[in-house]
Amino acid sequence: MTEQYYNIFEEYGLKHYQLPKVFFTNSSYIKMTNDTKIAWSVLKDRFQLSVKNGWYDERGNIYFIYTNDELKQILNVGNNKLSNIKKELLQNGLLEQVRLGQGKPNRLYVKKPIVSKHDIYKINKAESLEIPKRDFKKSQNKTTRNTEIGQLEIPKQDGSNTDVINTDFNDTDHHYHYQMTGYIWKMKLPMSLKKFFSEKVNVLVNDRTFDITEIEYFYNTYTEFIYPNCSSEDIYHLNDIEFTKTMKQMFKKVDRPISNMEGLIKTWVLTAIHYKMEGYQ
Repeated sequence: MTEQYYNIFEEYGLKHYQLPKVFFTNSSYIKMTNDTKIAWSVLKDRFQLSVKNGWYDERGNIYFIYTNDELKQILNVGNNKLSNIKKELLQNGLLEQVRLGQGKPNRLYVKKPIVSKHDIYKINKAESLEIPKRDFKKSQNKTTRNTEIGQLEIPKQDGSNTDVINTDFNDTDHHYHYQMTGYIWKMKLPMSLKKFFSEKVNVLVNDRTFDITEIEYFYNTYTEFIYPNCSSEDIYHLNDIEFTKTMKQMFKKVDRPISNMEGLIKTWVLTAIHYKMEGYQ
């Protein structure tokens, strides 16, 4: 008979901290160290303790009252690491300190991350791509990499693995390539550009910094630059043919790794528009 009891050890084994996906999509939060992201998650998890202690102000906003020594113990870090964590959280608007007076610890407000339409778009796109599942019975001896949230990840071979394991990785890669190709054909992009990217799947799955979801987002959002059916004489916009040509050139010429894909696309598009203007002067 299947065990139906709830078990205290199992329940505590399932407790976990939550990290916002926007930390891995927003250009500001991506730059934060993982230590800072985890620290935000740990502090956010202690809200219930703050409520029990009555640590909320007249507006109902929850805060903490911890000395630096207490924070170091909570986060399991030293002086320098704590200083860097607090600095990053403050710089990104995820922490606010309110001084209470000499000799008293500051009030610390952990604040919500800001989510833009762009973040929602990227998170939804990342979640829509099915990640292939491995047969774990066949891969007990495999070394796998953790996947980054909101990013496309491909398993890489470990040179110490046997031929059998390598073959299994190749099967997984093949499945993932198939999924990626299907994903590209569903994108809202000019057909010729989708065809181009579908032929570059090997590059795309191994270069996560060239994010084609950013290209799709730009094409469908920056309507002040893109008019799909405008004539070549329209010097203020790019049509589908011109946009496709620009993205192909960018793909071939840009240096990797890419740190700001959206900014890169905008630069190339504006440069293409500038050349159109010069050509009609």
